[in-house]
Amino acid sequence: MVIRPGEKVPLDGEIIAGTSQVDTSALTGKSMPRSVTTGETVLSGMIDQSGLLTVKVIKAFNESSISRILELVENASSKKAETQKFITRFAQYYTQD
Repeated sequence: MVIRPGEKVPLDGEIIAGTSQVDTSALTGKSMPRSVTTGETVLSGMIDQSGLLTVKVIKAFNESSISRILELVENASSKKAETQKFITRFAQYYTQD
């Protein structure tokens, strides 16, 4: 797949051509761009900032890093303790405008 500057990396892959700076803040929280070049791995969710990258997909979407993050977020909200769920519902009535 070809990733142009400004585009998000849609799937985990290995760079087969090109060099660039990628924004990893969505995955790591670090605001500093990271340099990547041929042979390195890029993860889904990174944003290409400066160069054209040609990437070979190495993982299907359901195995990608962004898929795992989404699954963790969904499971975290569904596994709240009963008291946490009650407090959330209770707080909604008292924090509305």
